[in-house]
Amino acid sequence: MLAAERPPPEPSGLSPEEERALVQQGLDDHYRRVLDEPIPALGGKSPRAAAKTAKGREKVAAWLKMLENHSARRPAGDPMGEYDFGWMWQELGVEAFRR
Repeated sequence: MLAAERPPPEPSGLSPEEERALVQQGLDDHYRRVLDEPIPALGGKSPRAAAKTAKGREKVAAWLKMLENHSARRPAGDPMGEYDFGWMWQELGVEAFRR
């Protein structure tokens, strides 16, 4: 079923601010774990391990750009689309590659 064909989700009963905070915290938790897990796009290395070499930093930057681009395609107002990946660029030491 295409996203356009899905019925809208049932209201959660939370305020939009509470929903956004919950989603943001879930994404923070998820990405904190992912930084130490093997990623196929990084040759099976974790982002932290890949960022230790010049070639790996280039791959990490491309991976982060892909995550940001995917997030940016979310509908307006979607908390997943508003996620700020900036902390990941900084933590992995690849912020110079961010454009």
